Amino acid sequence: MNVYLLCGNKDKFRMWEEIELIKSVHTYKIWYVLGNFNAVRIPSERKGLSIVSNTTIDIKRFNEFIENSELLEIPFIHIDRTIQSKSRLDRVLVTDEWLQQWLGCK
Repeated sequence: MNVYLLCGNKDKFRMWEEIELIKSVHTYKIWYVLGNFNAVRIPSERKGLSIVSNTTIDIKRFNEFIENSELLEIPFIHIDRTIQSKSRLDRVLVTDEWLQQWLGCK
């Protein structure tokens, strides 16, 4: 599943809930969800903006979504060091079963 989420918390939270629901009703064990989640997992991933309570709630909800969906994050490797991102918004999330199929992915 590929995602590109809008910046508004309401839209992001609703999409995360939809992904959780879709995953919960399917019997497929091998899942991946990738794209721009417009959220960070820890404050240091957000560059150029001060952390405000909205962002703290966003971080908490995003981590809950990942945990509730039983997803794992594939490590990210910067290939082109000349590109400087302000925030870490793009992610690849997979199930443990997916990771067992493709060991060592980055």
